[in-house]
Amino acid sequence: DPATRVVLRSDGARLTVEGPAEATLRRVAGLGVRVDGRRDGSTIRAVGFRVREAAGMPAADGTLEVRGDTAVLFTPGGRLRYVPVPAALKARDGARVWIAGQAGREPQAWGVIAP
Repeated sequence: DPATRVVLRSDGARLTVEGPAEATLRRVAGLGVRVDGRRDGSTIRAVGFRVREAAGMPAADGTLEVRGDTAVLFTPGGRLRYVPVPAALKARDGARVWIAGQAGREPQAWGVIAP
């Protein structure tokens, strides 16, 4: 909806999001994120972000590569492996996704950020 605004809550403050990452941030509504950008009063011009938390669990995002029954998430900080990988997640090979749960184990939750 074009009338909807993306708003971040941080340390009790509410920041309206503008900028190139705004549309993609809509796809991770409700997740804990780290946003890169420039703050100007109650607005942040977002140029990028990383998913950090989902439903109280640690989460990461990156580019997914499926290798058999293993999902490898390529993040700026390195590679994270998840085993076994659900069939629905296998179908997202090559996409930017977020995965919640402990690396080395089965993903507890996941979602697509960009195909």
